[in-house]
Amino acid sequence: LTAGMAYLEHLFGASLSQLLKEHGKDMTSYARQFAEDGQRSKATDFVGTLEVAARMYQTLGPLLETYDVLICPTNALPAVPAEFDQTTGTVEINGKQVNPSLGWVMTTPFNMMSRCPVLSVPSGRAASGVPTGIQIVGRTYCDADVFRAAMAYEMAKGQWYTNAETRPSL
Repeated sequence: LTAGMAYLEHLFGASLSQLLKEHGKDMTSYARQFAEDGQRSKATDFVGTLEVAARMYQTLGPLLETYDVLICPTNALPAVPAEFDQTTGTVEINGKQVNPSLGWVMTTPFNMMSRCPVLSVPSGRAASGVPTGIQIVGRTYCDADVFRAAMAYEMAKGQWYTNAETRPSL
C-alpha cells in the first residue's frame, strides 16, 4: 500500500499539483493533499514503486500462466459515505484501522502492475443496497481475455442495469 500510494502520488498527484495554485481552494481536501504529496514525490520514490511492482508480479505472473484471469473484489468494503474525508476520517475493516485513502481499495496492486488488463463489473448489492463489484485481472497484455470473462459473467449473472428496478437509485 505504501508503494501504491507513492506510485499514484508520483504519476497523478504530481500532475494534479499543477492546478494547486489556481484551483487549490476549489479542490476537496483529499485532492489537495494528493496534489501536495505529488509535489514532494521524487523520481527515486517512483523507481522504488516499480521495484515493488516487479516483486509483486513475481507472484502474480506464474498464477496467470496457469489461469486466464484472476477474479477478486474491487473493494474490501461495500462503500464509504459520500461525504467521507480521507484526510481526517478513519476506516476500519473487521475492527482493524486501515489507511483511509486506499486501505480498503483492492485495485491498488493492479494500478501498479499496469501491464495486466483489469476490468471491473457489478457483482450485486451489499446489505445496505449499494452496488458491489469484482475486478477481472488478465495476463500481461491479454485484454481480450478480460473482456471475454466479463461478458461471460455478465451473461451468466449480470444484466444488472437492464431496467429501472435493478439500477441504483440516485
